[in-house]
Amino acid sequence: MVRGDPDFNEMEESDSGSDDEPAPKPRGRKPAAAPSKPRRAPKRPAGLVNLRSLIDEGLLTPAEDVLTVEYKGTITHASLAPDGRIRWKDMYFESPSAFSIYLKRLVNPARKADDGWKTVKYAGKFLEQYKMELLVKRYGGEASSSGLDAAAAPPPPKKPRTSAAAAAAAAAAESSGAGGQPMLTQLAPR
Repeated sequence: MVRGDPDFNEMEESDSGSDDEPAPKPRGRKPAAAPSKPRRAPKRPAGLVNLRSLIDEGLLTPAEDVLTVEYKGTITHASLAPDGRIRWKDMYFESPSAFSIYLKRLVNPARKADDGWKTVKYAGKFLEQYKMELLVKRYGGEASSSGLDAAAAPPPPKKPRTSAAAAAAAAAAESSGAGGQPMLTQLAPR
């Protein structure tokens, strides 16, 4: 077909964007979207309990060398300041987690995170236990019903695992009749 040919002009008119038929969509890959900003985790409010609140409620008493962290065979002692900060070697930490991860990164720089409430001890007990005591004191039974004391509750007993071979042997032993001979059972028709 050549421009100027009547058949060509008809095709040109039919493809001129009439409202009768939508134009075919181009096939192939979609254009790459512009790179978006990385998503950040939503900011959450500060925890219900901090070291200052434990001091204010009388569960902890500020003193020298009352906090300990044990990591890879090393025990580190630190002091609890009256304002709730942790002091170690002229350094102050605002939270148990900040203190704990700092110490652990000295030994293992690749360490990403650590829950200081579960690794820092005060007078031989983990800070998590004092935190739970305060929650129970403040909220009573509500703290336990909301699952906040899950760390204090003992885990349910585990069922012993059996291998497939042991399970098959047990099933065979159950199905055997008198004399150790396997019993034949008739299956119901489908």
